[in-house]
Amino acid sequence: MTAVGPDNTCVDTSYALKSWWLSGAYSWYYNGAGAPSPVVSTALSAITTSTDTALKGANRCGLPATLPFTHKYLGTSTAKPQVSVDATCTGNDGKSVTGWGSLPPKVLAYTCTYYRSNGTILASDVLIDNVLHPWFTTLTSSCSGAYDLVTTMVHERLHTLGLGHVDQVTSANQVMVPASAPCDTTRRLLGYGDYGGVKALAARTG
Repeated sequence: MTAVGPDNTCVDTSYALKSWWLSGAYSWYYNGAGAPSPVVSTALSAITTSTDTALKGANRCGLPATLPFTHKYLGTSTAKPQVSVDATCTGNDGKSVTGWGSLPPKVLAYTCTYYRSNGTILASDVLIDNVLHPWFTTLTSSCSGAYDLVTTMVHERLHTLGLGHVDQVTSANQVMVPASAPCDTTRRLLGYGDYGGVKALAARTG
């Protein structure tokens, strides 16, 4: 992240909603093929934690992490995320799969969500780049050029729920900014705007 200025994490109310939302539990698989060696043993735990964070609304502002979305991890799968190497969606196979593969140079991860005409989600896949971007799940003092898998996956799971991007500069402390910086773990939990967006999506389900 390149923006500088006062920390407005718990003041900024900005969020953007997409056309879909989650109705019922988000049931997902993990395909660990191609996971980079620094995170091969910790990636699934980090992804699961990130999913919990996004769906329950765990945040930096002292708001209750009791939002009503739930998820169910269904185990490992050989199915691949329905996301192409050019970060486009390739079609719904009926499974929500998170896995690894090649993406364009500036893309850390990409989510493809498939939904019904009424907006409710059928499936949501995530492809995480394993070619151009190194990853970590535990920040070390020697970190250089690697990206936080937890932060990235909280962002992607918020896409799955139905949140879009907010402005990189004016909402720099929200999870849903479009870009992240290497070695940054400051957005592992939701900001005020992120939380408000998930709360608005929860109201749709009611």
